[in-house]
Amino acid sequence: MSWRTATLVLVLAIVVGIGLGWAGAGWDGGDRLTVGNTGNSLSTLIHVDGRTVVVGGSTWQDELTEFVDRSTLPWQRYVHLLVVPAADDDLALGALALVERGDVGSVAVLGTPGEAPVWTRLERAAQDQGIEYEYLTGTQRISLGDGRDLFLAAGFGSDEDLGGYAVLLRYGDVRVLIAHGGKPVENMARAWLPVDGEVAAVVQVGASDESPGQRAAVLLRPRPQHAGAVAGDPPQVRFVAEIDRGARYTVELRPDSLRLPFDLLTPVAQATSSADR
Repeated sequence: MSWRTATLVLVLAIVVGIGLGWAGAGWDGGDRLTVGNTGNSLSTLIHVDGRTVVVGGSTWQDELTEFVDRSTLPWQRYVHLLVVPAADDDLALGALALVERGDVGSVAVLGTPGEAPVWTRLERAAQDQGIEYEYLTGTQRISLGDGRDLFLAAGFGSDEDLGGYAVLLRYGDVRVLIAHGGKPVENMARAWLPVDGEVAAVVQVGASDESPGQRAAVLLRPRPQHAGAVAGDPPQVRFVAEIDRGARYTVELRPDSLRLPFDLLTPVAQATSSADR
């Protein structure tokens, strides 16, 4: 093989590799939802009509940024809204790295944060980058256009509600609930969010969270790092998908359905904990 041929083969291999990587990120530009394990908790990227919303953070500084980069094309890296839950100080570290990069339009801290220094660093980094920064409690609706809405709800008042939050994506007839905090969040979601009946999917943010009582077709949750860390499968859910650290699932959004690989799902009647695998 001549050096010209070898060079051509190498270039083609690089192009094919890049193409496959972009395909995995959703190269067709369709509306989608990507859920990834960013350090024993799940972060969610919502891409609708060319706009990107990220809900979550990471316990290691670069994990959230890497999740965003792997879930988008190079020209889609801009995050229009970054929602950072105040319930877990550790998640703010990953949000800080993403904000310091500067590709963020606005930051919404969902709930009332504690006194950990990372929150001050996050706010200052946003100010330095000229990024809008606000604290949200109660509930807020953000229109994504054409019957698509994002609802943000954070607990306030009694102590048991302060650590709870929920985010609901309504995409046509499809609803996806992102929740953390156990029973208080379940009560809050039912009181404040349009979640009557069965939702298409629930994203259980933390591995140690209570499994939600909300009826759903699919429950996505982190795969536990320690045996026995996750409670039994909830009876209100038909399928479970456990996501390993560093892994991610991309779900195609349609007005009347979600599309995700069936082989990633385990029927609840057959689901087992990591200790049994």
